[in-house]
Amino acid sequence: MSQAIRRRLEVTLGYQKPGTTRREMRRVQPCHLANIQNLWYAICFDPTKQDFRRFALPRIKSLKLETTRFDRPDGFSPEKYLANAFGAFGGTGEVDVTIQFDAFAATYVRERSWHPSEEFKVMPKGGVQLSMRVPRLEEVEAWVLSWGAHARVVAPPELAVAVRNAGAAIAKIYRDHEI
Repeated sequence: MSQAIRRRLEVTLGYQKPGTTRREMRRVQPCHLANIQNLWYAICFDPTKQDFRRFALPRIKSLKLETTRFDRPDGFSPEKYLANAFGAFGGTGEVDVTIQFDAFAATYVRERSWHPSEEFKVMPKGGVQLSMRVPRLEEVEAWVLSWGAHARVVAPPELAVAVRNAGAAIAKIYRDHEI
């Protein structure tokens, strides 16, 4: 992949999306490699979709270096492309997210930078409220779930519902599982 980026050559890759058993063949123009949360991604322009896509390197099951050369799209900047992402997922959407953390989690949450748009508000009893504007909600949902009962989604409603449904599914697994 790095050779394709350096030489600006198209690649055909067999990509296996999470939760699937078959590979999807894609011909793309790789522009950048990025390590996001300890996983390497290829940021590629997909001429079929006329947009950039991220491909996790471990999910690339086959790769063929093509002979077709390409020019990077005008104005492409990896820094700009990754600037508003929460984790690996970026995009052009803007979703306002507000999450309240209890006193236990507040210290940990304030110790790190989570997103360039983040704003903190101190809550009663030592808690903290985090507000940010993100392009997508998938990774925010998983992140909120990782805090367990120490986090509560205030907005948007669809994120609160997704977290509630995931929590109910987790509770069902353990309710029905003999320990």
